[in-house]
Amino acid sequence: MSSRKALCLGLLMCVLAAAGCQGDVASSTASNPPVGPSAEGSSVEETTTDLGASLVDLARGGSVPGLAYAIVDNNGIIDSAGYGFADIENDVEATADTLFHVGSTHKAMTALLVATLVDEGVLDWDTPVAELATDFDIDPAITVRHLLTMTSGLPADAEDLLPERVDQSDVADTVFALIEETVLAGPPGSTFEYSNLSASAAGYAASLAAIPGAANGHQRYLDLFASRVLEPLGMQDSVLLASDARASGQLAASYELDGDQAIRLESEDIDNDLLAPSGSLKSSANDMALFLQMLLADGANQDGRQLVSTESIDAMWEPGLEGYAMGWETGDLRGISYLFHEGSFDGFLSIIMIVPDKDIAMVLLTNSEDAAGELIAALPRIVIESVA
Repeated sequence: MSSRKALCLGLLMCVLAAAGCQGDVASSTASNPPVGPSAEGSSVEETTTDLGASLVDLARGGSVPGLAYAIVDNNGIIDSAGYGFADIENDVEATADTLFHVGSTHKAMTALLVATLVDEGVLDWDTPVAELATDFDIDPAITVRHLLTMTSGLPADAEDLLPERVDQSDVADTVFALIEETVLAGPPGSTFEYSNLSASAAGYAASLAAIPGAANGHQRYLDLFASRVLEPLGMQDSVLLASDARASGQLAASYELDGDQAIRLESEDIDNDLLAPSGSLKSSANDMALFLQMLLADGANQDGRQLVSTESIDAMWEPGLEGYAMGWETGDLRGISYLFHEGSFDGFLSIIMIVPDKDIAMVLLTNSEDAAGELIAALPRIVIESVA
């Protein structure tokens, strides 16, 4: 058995053990689909014994209703599959093409969008936001870098003052107006405050730089994200709007636990999401794998087209205050450095993780924040121990 195949099987066994998942394999894009211990005997057992034993205890009384994952290297997807159910009531199995709400893992992709503009000289990481959002009196010391590294000084709870809904044409302006009025927690660059408002402003500011004069800031971001991220990466199933996700027929339902019973949740996702650049993406494991593969391939997509420079990737991954980079958290375990980000919204919970020096990355998407919390938290350790 190849080391890559053994790694996939080891990760797979650990993920399922930790999730307590009851479903069967729904799909796999690997050239050799996942097999169980009975098919590979001691090789799989040797690979998974140390990794999976401690994770079995993480399984809750119930199970994660559905999940999908993908493991990639710089050449593409090594393995991807779905387990359990995307929709329990309608007996729809989760697959690697099922759409899950990816939550704040979207922030890393907004950072990528900005990076493509930096590469073209449209703006700089240190461009003051006030030079882009010129209709608002924003502190001139706040830069795009500050927004993406969560060091703008905007308090974490500032977003609580946003209205629940506004017309699409007013979305971006509403965000900038709130920033204009907000008292900063400290001088830009001096304090860390994890803020959806901050990352969203970065996306809208970048859109202003790329398409100056466009009236609708929210639509401008949607268009730019599609043309500079989704389309060149080939993420053809991924969508930003809630209505598009529902119309696709591929969107999973989300669930919370009541004892050992999974209770379906009502979606709170809306089209005119004020914080869209921070976490409005609905994507699949296979689509998210294309994003991770591009990063491992030094910025080249699956067709070999260079989407972003290695210099900009290095800039995005440079740890700042609290170890937070641009849309990525950073970590070190057993002497191995890695980057990751979790995402939670609308009852979904996800994580992306990349280990550059080991040429491996993984995405795990689940449809129950309630059931999958311990599994998501444990994943970095599972991956690092698998490649150490």
